[in-house]
Amino acid sequence: MAIACATVALTLVGAADARAPFHSLGMWGAPGAAPGQFNTPNGIAVDDMGHVYVADELNHRIQKFSSHGRILAVLGGTPGVGNGQFNAPYGVAVDGLGDVYVADTRNNRIQKLSPTGRFLARWGRNGGDGSGGTGSGEFRSPRGIAVDDLGHVYVADHDNNRVVKLSPTGRFMAIWGRSGGDGTAGSGRGEFSLPRGVAVDHSGHVFVAEKANNRIQEFTSEGTFIRRWGAHGGDGTPGSGNGEFRVPYTIALDGAGDMYVTDVLNHRIQKFGPTGRFIARYGHNGGDGTPGTALGEFKEPYGVATDCRSNVYVTEEGTARVQKLGVAGRRTPRCPPDAALTLRATQRAAARGALRVTVACDRPCSATVTAAITGASARTLHARGQHRDAVMRGRPAEVRLALRHGDAAAIARALRARRRVRARVTVRATGFAGQAPAVHRVVRIAP
Repeated sequence: MAIACATVALTLVGAADARAPFHSLGMWGAPGAAPGQFNTPNGIAVDDMGHVYVADELNHRIQKFSSHGRILAVLGGTPGVGNGQFNAPYGVAVDGLGDVYVADTRNNRIQKLSPTGRFLARWGRNGGDGSGGTGSGEFRSPRGIAVDDLGHVYVADHDNNRVVKLSPTGRFMAIWGRSGGDGTAGSGRGEFSLPRGVAVDHSGHVFVAEKANNRIQEFTSEGTFIRRWGAHGGDGTPGSGNGEFRVPYTIALDGAGDMYVTDVLNHRIQKFGPTGRFIARYGHNGGDGTPGTALGEFKEPYGVATDCRSNVYVTEEGTARVQKLGVAGRRTPRCPPDAALTLRATQRAAARGALRVTVACDRPCSATVTAAITGASARTLHARGQHRDAVMRGRPAEVRLALRHGDAAAIARALRARRRVRARVTVRATGFAGQAPAVHRVVRIAP
């Protein structure tokens, strides 16, 4: 059940920028097994409509809430190895289409569900039968999970001391860790000791929180080491200073690329810039390492997630609750895709009966494109095209706007006569969270 609360400002220590501090926007949960209660709340994720998913570890389920904590659905709940059943799920992620990915930890597999909770697929050893393994695409106690803008899935394969990358359909793509990801632990660059959390930014860079090495490492999408940070440059030792960790668990990135890390045994959240620059810490006494149970304080924070308006959600094992942090007064998250377009409008293309428009979205979308063409005849000519499959971020799609034969000929004649022909092109993009504001562009059709 959601619990209303007053807005409480959180203390920032060592803040390196002047942006507004976060405030407590609410909290919900209590120990137990009833809907809305938790037994070790672990990973957390937020979709583009503001729905919050929590991996309720020892209740063997995923719970879905509104952005204010109202219970919407319970997925699972009885431990098992069947489709849609879980055994101590630790991690959860949501892609831009609203599909849900679960690190089904003690079943040594990943499960994929629809936004309504319908089982879609499972991946792991022997098709995800529950057994662990060290081979390609196999897992032993997977914990953290993340999905990039193209649908690739990254898994923190905890007991195998490695990160595994899968295609959107679950096909094994890459693996990295010590000795090629053979399962051995290490503390060198690009090596892991109990990787716990994973996140990926819009550039495809992958960030990994290592529980036993008390650090964060950053990689390219193919596993090339970029940098690491923590106490003494991330050598594996724990610490409680700014930018140091004692058992970091999970990572979340906001729209600006800033990073939030649950620093579990320091009972705080730390915030970093995209390159690992320390920005702030949040918790009891300004995040000095002591636990607290008041709003804006933490006792063993496990999971962290951000929504599309950069509000921050935190699960706490020590208090069996979820806290929502953000800038007070922001609306309920709802983030339709933003669209952009480019138009190739030439006499040759028009004479062949089509204009071609390239559409790109900042999150998966489908697109409808229309054009109103003036100057070619006494009336306005119209063309229309659709791209029904998802336009994925980073993969622009071309939409063909068909012209009637007579209209194409009219455009060609007008251009030969050196008349000015213009097209007002409109794209309407629809994504999981709704329809974006229409994008308009007026261009000249060139001879």
